[in-house]
Amino acid sequence: THFQWDKIDIRYNVLYAVGYVNGKAVANDYIVLHHLPEAPHLNTLYKDVANIAAPAKNYNYIYRVNCGGPAYKDHSGNIWLADKAIPVPSLAKSTAKTWGSSSWTDDFKGMPSFFASQRKTNDPIKGTTDQQLFQSFRYGREKLKYSFPVPDGEYLVEFYFTEPWWGTGGGTDCSGWRLFDVAVNDKTVFKNIDIWKEAGHDAALKKMVKVNVKGGSLVVSFPSVAAGQAVISAIAIASLNKNIQPATSPASLIQHLEVSDKGNLKNWQLNEWLDTGDKQYTNETTAFSTLPSNLYGAEWIAVPNNVGHHDKSLATFIVATDADIFIAVDQLIKEKLLWLNDFADTKTTLSSSNGKAYAIYKKRFQKGEQVVLGTNGIAANGNAAMYAVMALPATTMEPAYDLKPVISLKAVTGNLKGPGITKGKLDGKDRVIFTNASAENLLEWNFNIGAADIYSFTISYNNPKAASEQGLLQFFSADGKLIKEETVAFVTTRPGKSNYINTNSGSMINAGNYMILLSAKNAEGLSINSLDIQ
Repeated sequence: THFQWDKIDIRYNVLYAVGYVNGKAVANDYIVLHHLPEAPHLNTLYKDVANIAAPAKNYNYIYRVNCGGPAYKDHSGNIWLADKAIPVPSLAKSTAKTWGSSSWTDDFKGMPSFFASQRKTNDPIKGTTDQQLFQSFRYGREKLKYSFPVPDGEYLVEFYFTEPWWGTGGGTDCSGWRLFDVAVNDKTVFKNIDIWKEAGHDAALKKMVKVNVKGGSLVVSFPSVAAGQAVISAIAIASLNKNIQPATSPASLIQHLEVSDKGNLKNWQLNEWLDTGDKQYTNETTAFSTLPSNLYGAEWIAVPNNVGHHDKSLATFIVATDADIFIAVDQLIKEKLLWLNDFADTKTTLSSSNGKAYAIYKKRFQKGEQVVLGTNGIAANGNAAMYAVMALPATTMEPAYDLKPVISLKAVTGNLKGPGITKGKLDGKDRVIFTNASAENLLEWNFNIGAADIYSFTISYNNPKAASEQGLLQFFSADGKLIKEETVAFVTTRPGKSNYINTNSGSMINAGNYMILLSAKNAEGLSINSLDIQ
């Protein structure tokens, strides 16, 4: 059953839910929210917690990795590196110069490195004060690996886990729902790990093992998964040899950031793994509150919000590989910034805790190409917020369907032809209504698309008659060339509801002007609401 509470005064950042059956509490759950004042008793969630990530005595920690998340400084002051993917061409060669992760996506050219293998939970994690270290995680099967260059010798390897999914709310025995092995250099060191059975839901679990390495590489893998998928939150590798140094991380996408105001360079910061709750600016507490789904995990630049208006470029950088650069501009700036003329409007937005919304523009850059960041513009009130800058490796994946812009045309905005078609209202909504039968009745929409692609057409209508009626849909280019023609059926509609005709352009069409004609010679009483083009 879905429960919904509207207009509730949520004052603090912790929500706590309890489920009862016959007056007995049988399930409970917490979530910690962004952008709200800290709950007065938040620290009780972490009270009397041991420092599970504390370093082992006398060991030199060569690598600490926050699996599936950004760089993180723990409560002992140690830095955990951001999860970085080894570039695919490097997988076939020696990886002695860099450490990094790999997953199933490496078998598919053009796939984002972390696609369908990374998540984050906002649930509080029991048993640790280092919440962020456990809230992000990687998941997968035998293709998920972490490779670390190290000299031959003995190493202490620490694995950190949490069960983010099974057992939410409590009251269910989830033993055996997730079972997986962990191996180091293809030798299984832990068999059938069952995180829920050992630690429960949303609780920190640490396992340690000593291994001997030969061949200059320590590879962590998950060779056997008996149930579910393997899940890993963090990995640490240490040695008693104080002289061993880590290999470098794979190169960041954003390279050679140069700021016009040299004295302000320290206020421009490169970051990995963009997420809601991250501070948008380096000089204030404003944070991202909503993001389009494709920008989670992006590299990004935290900028100062006191740059002011400049006619010259503010900064430049180089992309290390083919990349999509996204610029999020304050929507109070009504006119598109000139330096963004060759950027495409994604028709998506992000928002911040300061209440501002930002329109997002995108452009693809080639490896080694320079990106020039121009003025942030002037809003109508003279106080434009500084734009945000994000970067993602170029992929061949289609954008998520719900991120593709929709052109929505009301029927009443179209051109009407014929003696038996008129504008009217149905259920309080403006509609085009076929009042009398005629072969001359015609509804015409003209529209423009800005990108070459295959397009879907969705027509919303209402047919109150007991029988279906036939119509004809014709799709033309601006020069009058018929691209597609098909017979469509207007089936009976329930009172107060709408039905939909779903079709498409039939093939890829170029950017430009087009026309759709809809006719229905015998459809008395039929009403058309809208046409959506995507």
